[in-house]
Formats: sequence, C-alpha cells, structure tokens
Amino acid sequence: MIINREKFRFGVTDLLILAVSAVFAAGLRAWFGACPVGENVMTCHWAGEAEHSLAILLILLAALHLLLPDPGAKCGLSMAVLGLGVLIAVLPGHVIGLCAMPGMHCRSLMQPACIGFGTGAAVLAAADIIFWFRHHPDLQKPQEGMSGAR
Repeated sequence: MIINREKFRFGVTDLLILAVSAVFAAGLRAWFGACPVGENVMTCHWAGEAEHSLAILLILLAALHLLLPDPGAKCGLSMAVLGLGVLIAVLPGHVIGLCAMPGMHCRSLMQPACIGFGTGAAVLAAADIIFWFRHHPDLQKPQEGMSGAR
C-alpha cells in the first residue's frame, strides 16, 4: 500500500495537542490530582474524576486529529478541542466545587493545572482553526447540497 505523504502530513499543532493532552491526563493521576480520599469523599474527588474523563476524551480527539487527513475533519476536531479546553479550564471550582480551604491540594495544584492545560489546548486549537481557514479557503464556502434549502 502506498501512502501519499502530502495527504497524511502531521502538523506541529497535531503533535502539540496530543502531547498536552497526554501530559494532562498523566498529571491528573500522578502529580496534580484532587485531594486524597479519606473517610469522606469530597466534591474535589469528583471534579478530578470528571477532569480525567475529559482528558481521555481530549487524547482521543487529538489522536483523531493526528490521523485524519481531511482538512474539514481536522478543522472540526479543532473546534471540538477548543470547546473541550474551555470546559476543562472552568470545570474545577466553577462547575464542580472544590474544597473550601485555599491550601488544599485541589485548589493549589489541580485547579491551576486544569486552567493552564485547558487554556493551552484551547489556544492550540484556535491557532489550528485559523491555520486551516487561511490555508484552505474552500472550507469557508458552503458545500454543494449542504445549504439547507430544499
């Protein structure tokens, strides 16, 4: 089987989004996860579990972004990564509550890491969307038969 190198070119943002998502998912389990579970399970535990689930989804989207050759699909996946990055950034402390004390692990490590990695993924995705629209002007035109008029 002959692979067309022009069709399956990996971009810098493809690799960066995958690297950011992999480090984020590993970091949530190893370095900057939620507070440890004691006698009571605190809400920050569930925020950490939700963040890890979103990190796995981010890895899957990044892997698809890396493997799919179609510019329209890559642009659509970047839009999904942008929304997911924003959700990752706002989830801990805003959507799901964290511990009340500012010195707790979830507030001092997990929340800033989620804000940083989520914002980083969103910025990379936005840069990728801008790249695809600049280098593929055909993405801006409505496709034949896709106008919605009947």
